[in-house]
Amino acid sequence: YKKNGEPIIVNPTALTMENDNYYLICYSAKHNDFTHYRVDKMEKVEMLEIECENPEEIFNPAVYMKSVFAMYGGDVTDVRIRFDNSVAGVVIDRFGKDVFLRKDDDNYFIVNLKVSVSPTFLTWILGFGEFAQILSPEWVIDEVYNLGYEAIVQYE
Repeated sequence: YKKNGEPIIVNPTALTMENDNYYLICYSAKHNDFTHYRVDKMEKVEMLEIECENPEEIFNPAVYMKSVFAMYGGDVTDVRIRFDNSVAGVVIDRFGKDVFLRKDDDNYFIVNLKVSVSPTFLTWILGFGEFAQILSPEWVIDEVYNLGYEAIVQYE
């Protein structure tokens, strides 16, 4: 159980489906952020008659879903990535037609994305091999490097 079985009080915002599982997207006033929980793993769900705090921002479930990879949470961060032009279609499929692809040179483009930096995001990037490179922030570059290094060490 998350939180050692302690009750989790949230304001439900949206219900979505990812990989054949339903997820409740909700706002947590305690953490001042949105989060999500798999519906089939919830127990003892009850509706409380209390006033809920709402976020100041208007919630857009589509934007939230684009930032989360395979429903794994992480620090939502602005990440700058350089991609080979050959994978532009994959980037557009993942982040939508509104994503801004800025030409870097004849072979590459750069995107600025707001993503949840999680192991699934990092492996998604590593899956592109030489066709993708995190440019910033530095701590995300370190996370990609460490994940790749840990994978290599297993096969030495």
